[in-house]
Amino acid sequence: MNRLILQLLLLPASFWERLGVDTEKLRLILNVKLTLDDRRPRTTLKASPAAKKKNTSGSNILQFIIMIAMGAAFLVYFFFTRDAYVAYFLYFFSLMCVLALMLIADFSTILMDTRDQYIILPRPVDDRTFAVSRILHIGILLLTQIGGLALPGLVYTGIAYGLLPGIIFILQIAVAGILTLLLVNQFYLMMIRWLSARRLKDLIATFQIIFSIAVFSSYYFGPALLRSEWIQQFHIRDAAWSWLLPPVWIASLQQLAIAPLSLLTVALSLLAVIAPAVALWLVIRIFSAGFNDKLAALAGGDERQGQSGTGARHGHTWRSRLAGMLTRTPLESAGFNIVWLLTGRTREFKQKLYPTFAYIPVYFLFMFFVGFGNRGTPGSFEEKLERLRDGGTFLILFYLSLFTLMSVFQLITQSERFNAAWVYRAAPVRAPGAFMSGVLMAVLVRFFFPFILALTLLAIPVTGGAIINDALLAAAIGSIEAMLIALFTMKAYPFSQPPKRPGGNVIATLMIMGFVGMLGYGHYVLLAYEWLVWAACIMAWGAFALMLRYFRKDAWEGLEA
Repeated sequence: MNRLILQLLLLPASFWERLGVDTEKLRLILNVKLTLDDRRPRTTLKASPAAKKKNTSGSNILQFIIMIAMGAAFLVYFFFTRDAYVAYFLYFFSLMCVLALMLIADFSTILMDTRDQYIILPRPVDDRTFAVSRILHIGILLLTQIGGLALPGLVYTGIAYGLLPGIIFILQIAVAGILTLLLVNQFYLMMIRWLSARRLKDLIATFQIIFSIAVFSSYYFGPALLRSEWIQQFHIRDAAWSWLLPPVWIASLQQLAIAPLSLLTVALSLLAVIAPAVALWLVIRIFSAGFNDKLAALAGGDERQGQSGTGARHGHTWRSRLAGMLTRTPLESAGFNIVWLLTGRTREFKQKLYPTFAYIPVYFLFMFFVGFGNRGTPGSFEEKLERLRDGGTFLILFYLSLFTLMSVFQLITQSERFNAAWVYRAAPVRAPGAFMSGVLMAVLVRFFFPFILALTLLAIPVTGGAIINDALLAAAIGSIEAMLIALFTMKAYPFSQPPKRPGGNVIATLMIMGFVGMLGYGHYVLLAYEWLVWAACIMAWGAFALMLRYFRKDAWEGLEA
């Protein structure tokens, strides 16, 4: 299939040549890259060594089925909206968002792959040919997945409206895929041209985090939005701001066949047809200039160019003060500093962890605007505020924030640069318990306590000062949980192991979470008695201090480096 798509893309050779692309070199580069893709083992499914030698068609079929299921979920717009124009707009908006997420999360590494600087860049390959080869390589891989994503929509359109709208739908899918590919890559090429290598890497990581948060948020708020009166009364012809959105242009193509012609739909349909050509011209003729030079710069390290000495000294002072207050020995301080610094500088760690931090604010907004106790009645703002005040919602949020600890301890032992952990073996740690207690304190102070503090500051205006003892008790229970997770599931030094698949000590994790759930339920029972909450708070912090004392003395047998 990839070879067929490549032949079709290179068929208009004169078109590529007029754009300044060397078609013969483009063909050679893409042939080699597609050959490497065919030979590279699949990582979608964890297969046994014997299975890796067999054909990977089963993995492809499973991936195709997953894409079909995802595309079928988009059909909900056609059943929950009254206007077909709006339904197709929402459909293509969701489709393009998913494609953009796939491009950013999975395929951006192809565009930014620095390994070609050792093979292709020393050869006489110009910037335009090289940039186009990257984009077409991504496009070919994307087209193999967009088929399953669009199949349910094609079947629905053909059944509901007939053959001609079905043919137009295929055109719409092609335009949506090409336009998304070009817009994402155009944005990347603009940033490559204007930003330094370090800032570009930071920007890509930020966008991956933002898209992950957006997808997670839409899972909760999407159904509520579809049921809202605003979306039911929304009409594109009355919303001039929507005319600027590419999904509206693409949805207009369908209106040419299923609705009476109007000047607006014709104009927006022309934009849908013209936009991919304009985006392609901008990518090739304007933004690909200097692509080879910037790619060579990206191969460099994460040097801190332009970092002010004042900012560095301020961060160093703040971290040193915390380490001095929370640790007792130089070894414990070393564990604290290593985790604090590496979690703030390692991009792959932040890309995996930070999206999970957004779950708590999303849960809060969901419970406030939709709510578990609203019983389908929207209610006024004051009524929602009263439910928030009386329903123990903030207590639930306190304990939901404990899940961030699970993610941190799952990821903190893994790193793409795990070979640098030789320092643990070169200078054997004689008291690993002291070192790991520094790791524990860094995790709590950097990733858990800020959540508790933010939720407390948010809750005080709503519930009053009575929430303070609840926050302190939840923080104590969370600290105990962090210690238990570190003891029973963390079997390696920080950033000393290669990336692994989620899993492992499932039974220990479930037992720890069950124990914490029991403590949380006990906290809920004590809500009516303030003095009992204060007593439980004192006991919990006392238990944590006692456990920390023995934690520092633990031998940590079997700890890997």
